[in-house]
This record gives sequence, C-alpha cells and structure tokens, in this order.
Amino acid sequence: MRFKIALAPALALVALLSVLSFGASPALAGSGNGGEKTTYNLDDAWCFQDAELICTEIEGTFTIVVKPDGREIGTTRMRTHVVFSSDGVITAEYTTTTKMKSIYRPDGTFESTLKERTRWTDGAEVCITKIVFKIVDFDILIDRTETRCR
Repeated sequence: MRFKIALAPALALVALLSVLSFGASPALAGSGNGGEKTTYNLDDAWCFQDAELICTEIEGTFTIVVKPDGREIGTTRMRTHVVFSSDGVITAEYTTTTKMKSIYRPDGTFESTLKERTRWTDGAEVCITKIVFKIVDFDILIDRTETRCR
C-alpha cells in the first residue's frame, strides 16, 4: 500500500508544473517556425527519516514549447527512484518512469496524457504497475491502471 501512496508526490509535481507554467510565460512566444522552447531540469535528491529511512532521487525534464499559433505544449519526462531502508538494509524500493504531455490551445481547450510505469519490490515480490490517463477538456477518455506481481 505504501507504494501507491508514494506515487502521489511525483504526480503532484507534474501537475503543479503544468498549472504554474502554462499561460505564465508570454515572453516565450514567437521566435522561429517551431515556436519558443524552454526546458527545466527536475533533477533532485533527498532523504528523510520516518519509521524507515526513505531516499528519493529524481531525474528528468519539463519542457514548454509555445507555438506560433498560440498552442502551449508541456512535456515531462521523469524517472523517480525511491529506496526504503532500515538499519542500512534495503526493505523496499520502487522506480517510476513518467511521461506526460499537456496541450493548451488558444481557444481554451486542454488535453493531457500521462503514462507511468512503476517497478517495485519489498524483497518478497516484484510488481509492475502501469498507469495511462488521458483527459480532454474535462472529459476523462482513458483511465487505466494495471498491476502484475511475481
């Protein structure tokens, strides 16, 4: 159960970047046929002590492209690796690969697609969870989660 809870920070980061970045950068518009491109580095690492020591490493980028036609396209590519340890022994870990693309159009329409793959283990079993989510305006078109363990 703690693995599903641990996915929330990565999803929250992606959502926050999308909300904060779009519409906030009119100075980016216009140069070149492909539009103006800005990339933000998401690399970070930290640890904190809870019942166990939990260490997180994030590698990735968030890119915004403002097209000449006014569309704003955000793409997130991120890898998150989290290790749980107690007394120096790894008790569990997971790695999540996230790909998200959001498109904001000048007419106010919005489209976002999220694909995540998480491989996690607690030492006893290894599980793979895949998430695919697509929303267009306020309509959820795809909301699929699949988990397999061995």
